[in-house]
Amino acid sequence: MRSRLLLSAVVVATGLVVLPGHSVQATGCQASSAVMVTNASSPTTITFTGAELGVPAIHNLWNLTTGENNNKFQILGKAIGAAHDWMGNCTYPGLGIGNGSGWDLDTKNITLWSWANGIDADTARAAIYDFLVISIGAVAWVSPSVTLTDTPFVFDARFILNKFSTREFEWDFNGDGLYEVSTGSTPTATTSFTSTGNKLVGVRVSAGAVVRTSTMNVEAFLPPPSGDVGVSINDGSARTTSRTVTVSVVWPTWATAIRVSNDGGFASARTVTLPLTPQFEWGTR
Repeated sequence: MRSRLLLSAVVVATGLVVLPGHSVQATGCQASSAVMVTNASSPTTITFTGAELGVPAIHNLWNLTTGENNNKFQILGKAIGAAHDWMGNCTYPGLGIGNGSGWDLDTKNITLWSWANGIDADTARAAIYDFLVISIGAVAWVSPSVTLTDTPFVFDARFILNKFSTREFEWDFNGDGLYEVSTGSTPTATTSFTSTGNKLVGVRVSAGAVVRTSTMNVEAFLPPPSGDVGVSINDGSARTTSRTVTVSVVWPTWATAIRVSNDGGFASARTVTLPLTPQFEWGTR
């Protein structure tokens, strides 16, 4: 009797999840009729650099803030006002703009002074990112998309909202939409899965008033038994005259199934696909 083992496997891949943008649409009035408010004794200051925004975005913001368009204060102020939900009252903050050419594109910088009470710096920063049509920080999880059951697995969301200095991370490990576990300012969390299959895991990242949620799918696989990858019969016997044998299997990591066939020496030739299992009786199948 001959037995042949074919195993399927998957390759580790990094998950990539796209986050929704922060809405800056005006509600309650037309943006053209909104008026500026300047009721702050001191401004809220936000600075953007080329290293932070990237080349296209820093060029766009620089050209707007240094250009002859006097509406630049209204354009940026209305984006910030809409993000704060002030457009319902048809108001937006007054702005001051400062520009620094820096030593190179990375150090090129633009500073906005928002003159209004109630400005949240994180919300204002998110509004400018949305205005420039770029995401606040990268959107990739630094985590593989596969794991083994009963094995510690680290989820890493360090790049989500990474433009903010203070963030809080909450986690949903069972896919029910509830974030039961908090790791505070630590962007990583460790868990393990007791069963195989697809697992949906979510994270909620908060930076002041700015909140982003993201999910990723992780496929949990059964770990192989110890020993060299391969197949044997009857505890390592070289051959047998019995129609029924015990087949032992050590599959490679990430295998999904076992395919076994015989050449018809004792019975009709056949090929069977079986779930992963360390041992099974071949003659009874």
